Amino acid sequence: MCVVGMPFFHTQCAMILVHKLLSVPADIVTAKDALLHGIGLAGGLAEMLSDGMQTQVGAAAVRCLSDGGKGIAFLIIAMGILETVGIIARAFLYIAVSA
Repeated sequence: MCVVGMPFFHTQCAMILVHKLLSVPADIVTAKDALLHGIGLAGGLAEMLSDGMQTQVGAAAVRCLSDGGKGIAFLIIAMGILETVGIIARAFLYIAVSA
C-alpha cells in the first residue's frame, strides 16, 4: 500500500541532502560552519515533522480501511500534501547548500 512507502521516500531524500553536505569543500566548511549546521538541523526537523504527521494520517487510513474504506481517498490526498511539504523543504535546503 502506498501509505507505507511514503516515509521511506523521505529517508532517501534526506540521504541525498546528507551526501550534498558531506561533499562541501573543507575551506567552505570552515567559513560557513554555522550555516551548514543550521541547514542540517532544519533538514532533520522538516523530516521529523513531516514524517510525524504522515504517521498520524497513516494511522487514520488504517482505521478507515478497517471501518469499510470510506474516506481513504481523502487520507491519501493528505499524505500527498505532507509528502510535498517535506520535498519542498528539502529542495530549498539543497539549493542553500549549493549556493
